[in-house]
Amino acid sequence: MGTYCPSAWDGASCWMRTLAENATRMCLSNGTWAERADYDQCKALNLPIQIPIENIHTTYIYYFGYGLSLLALSIALFIFLYFKLIAICWITTDRLHSYPSSTSQKASCITVILLTYLMGTNFFWMFVEGLYLYILVVKTFSIEFVKITNYLIIGWAAPALIIFCWLLSKFYFSNYDSELVQ
Repeated sequence: MGTYCPSAWDGASCWMRTLAENATRMCLSNGTWAERADYDQCKALNLPIQIPIENIHTTYIYYFGYGLSLLALSIALFIFLYFKLIAICWITTDRLHSYPSSTSQKASCITVILLTYLMGTNFFWMFVEGLYLYILVVKTFSIEFVKITNYLIIGWAAPALIIFCWLLSKFYFSNYDSELVQ
């Protein structure tokens, strides 16, 4: 048998259990390895375990990146909780429906259109996020696919076009004027 060094983690790699000796293997001038390792110069290595400076820098980079990510998430959460545009629009629409005047009916129609548009943009922006992640993962080296104007068109203009078509069909097939006169 012999003496073995136990498995150890040095902060970068896992070192497997091995015999307590070291050796060198000669790389010959023709670019091949020598048949056998040279054990004549073996001696014990009593070096203290040190964490390489690169690992310390990497740790700080991770702290900075995750801290920045947490800050951005906190700001986004604050914006969503503070403004709640869809909730305000829905409450306004509900309150306007409770008043029978023609002015409130027209305002109610406008808020319903706005509410529908905002709900549509939610789904289209989820699609844009998925599309962006797909391009990052599958089309990794195709940076030409990542264009903010395309994402803006998909996220804001596509739902507007759909809502506009919906609005035209509602206006054409509904009888709003006769309902307001009665």
